[in-house]
Amino acid sequence: MADSIHEEILDAYETTIRALNLDGTQQHVYRRMALSETWTLNIVKPCVVIMPAGIESIIGGTTQQDDLWYPVTVLVVDNESTAEPIGKYLKWRKLIRKAFHEKRLSGVTEVMTSLLQPSPSIEPELLKWQVLGMPLAFQVQAEEIRT
Repeated sequence: MADSIHEEILDAYETTIRALNLDGTQQHVYRRMALSETWTLNIVKPCVVIMPAGIESIIGGTTQQDDLWYPVTVLVVDNESTAEPIGKYLKWRKLIRKAFHEKRLSGVTEVMTSLLQPSPSIEPELLKWQVLGMPLAFQVQAEEIRT
């Protein structure tokens, strides 16, 4: 059992991504709070990294519950020098978008929907490490009971 709704959301994202047909990356799905150069250079690529990165906010609620936006960033990562044809990455981005945008998450009853947010097609900070990173930022709306 997860310690928070946000962790349950990350669990659901990981489970869903592992089930997508992303050409062998199913065994290479990682979770990180942030990326470091050493870690990024030493992971098996291509891979998918799931991070609770972004802005978390309360968007409403009642006296019994809060409605929140939880951030989830899904990052497709590969070595820049061995990057595949662009079509492969665009296909992966499409599959990930379709799996989550305007969808409820399986197994997380508190989640109302998941929305893709404006995201750069390439993460420029990773290029300095010769790593290609293609982020998709989502905001996940959930209801959390006040205790």
